[in-house]
Amino acid sequence: MPMPIDSAPLQAACATRPSAHVGHRALRAALPATAMALVAACSAGRPGDVRTVHAMQVAATDFIAASGVEPTSPGAVPAGDRVPRHRDARAEETEDRAGVRLGAGGPEATAPATGGSASVEGSREAATAAPWAHTVQPGDRLLVESLVGQVNGRPIFADRFLGEMEDELRALARRSGRREFVEGAARLITDRLQIVVLNALFLADAEASLTPEEQVGLRGWLEQTREVVTARRGGGSVERAQREIQAEAGESLDAYLERIRDSELIRKLFRERIEPRVIVSWRDVERAYERRIGEFLPPAVVSLGRIRILSAGREAEISAITQRLHEAREPFLEVAESLGTGQGFWERFPAPEGVLDAIEFQDEGLTQAVRSLSAVGDVTPAIQVGPFTWWVAILEIERPAGRSLYDAQVQRLLTAELQRVRRFEEQDRYSDMLLRRGIYDPRGVMAQRLLEIAVRRYAPPA
Repeated sequence: MPMPIDSAPLQAACATRPSAHVGHRALRAALPATAMALVAACSAGRPGDVRTVHAMQVAATDFIAASGVEPTSPGAVPAGDRVPRHRDARAEETEDRAGVRLGAGGPEATAPATGGSASVEGSREAATAAPWAHTVQPGDRLLVESLVGQVNGRPIFADRFLGEMEDELRALARRSGRREFVEGAARLITDRLQIVVLNALFLADAEASLTPEEQVGLRGWLEQTREVVTARRGGGSVERAQREIQAEAGESLDAYLERIRDSELIRKLFRERIEPRVIVSWRDVERAYERRIGEFLPPAVVSLGRIRILSAGREAEISAITQRLHEAREPFLEVAESLGTGQGFWERFPAPEGVLDAIEFQDEGLTQAVRSLSAVGDVTPAIQVGPFTWWVAILEIERPAGRSLYDAQVQRLLTAELQRVRRFEEQDRYSDMLLRRGIYDPRGVMAQRLLEIAVRRYAPPA
C-alpha cells in the first residue's frame, strides 16, 4: 500500500491565508501587472474527458498497486490513499500500443501480448531523472493523469500543473530530505494553485463580458495574429512556425495563440474593471508628501567633536586646554590630536534647520551646553560629567538639498506610487468578488491531491 502523505505542511501553508481569500501578494509577484498573464495550468477541455495528450510521458514513480482502493468521493481523500482517478465509460478497456490501459478502473500498465515486462514509453527517462524511481513490473498500475479539480468548468490536470513547476520541485528534492520536501512542496503548490484559480476566474469573467461584436472582432484579431506569427516564426510556413514554437516554448501553435488570446482578454478586463477605479487626487499627493517629509526635506546633520579627560588632579591641564580652545582659538581637532588617541570626532546628530534643540543626553549640564552651540567652530566651556571634564565643538553642519512638493518629478513619483497601491487594492477587491461568486473545487482539496502526486513523483526517499 502507498505511504500516507502527512497533510500538516499543506494545512500550515493554507493557514497563512484567509480561507476566502487567495494570496494576492503572491499573485502580483508572479504575474506581470500589465496583463496578469495566464499560467498554462488551466487547459481547455471538459472535466470528464480522458487526457490523452502526452499520455505516455509517465513518471515511473506514479504507479499504483493493483490492490489499491480508490476513494469513493472525489471531495474527500482518506489519509494513506492514492489520488482518485476520474472514470470515463467511453475510455473503458481502451489500450494503446505500449500496453497502457485507460479503463473504468483507472490507468494501468499491462503486459504486452508477446509476454515479458510491461513496456511504458518514458519510464526509462523518468527513472533516470529520479534515481530513487521504482522499476515498473507487469501488473503495476501507472497514474497517467489525474483531474484534481475545476474552476468555472476549466479542468486542472496534475500532469500539466506540476510540469510547470517541475524544475522547482526537482531542485527542492535535491537539496532537502523527504520531510523538508513535503513542507516546501506544500508551500509551492499552494502559492501556484492560488494563481491558477484566480487566473481562471479572471479569464471566465473576461469571456463573459464580451459583446457579440467583440467576439467577432476577437476572432478576426486572432486570425491576423496567427498570420503574423506564422510569417515571423516560419517565414509563412505553418509547419516551420509550429516546429520553432514547439522547440522554444514546448507547446503547439494553437496553444501559443490561445495563451496570447487569454493574456489580451485579461488585459482588457483590467482596463475596464480596475483602471477606472484607480483614482489619485491632489490631496492624496499632498498627504503622501507630508508622510515622507523627512525623505524629501531631510534635516541637517551636525558632526560633533569631543575632548574628554579625567578631572582628578589635572586642574592645570584643564585650564590649559580651555585657554587653547577659547583664548588662543586653536582649531579643535588640532588640540584633540595633541592630547592623544580617543579625542576628536565624536558623533553625527540630526539637527532640523541646523538647530540642536532636539539633542538630549543623560547629563543635563552636557545637554544644555551642546544645545547652546549653533555654528561650525563653536566650543562649549569645560563641562564636568561624572569623573570627566568634557569640551564639545561643532565640526561640520551638512544641509542636504531638499525637494519641494511642487517639483514635477516628486509629483510624478508620488502619483505613480499611489496609483500602484490603489491598483493593488482594486485587484484585491475585484479578486474577492470573483472568489465569492466563482464555482470551483475547494482549494485545500485540490492542493492535497497535487501534493500527494508531487511527493510520489519527485520526493527523495524517506
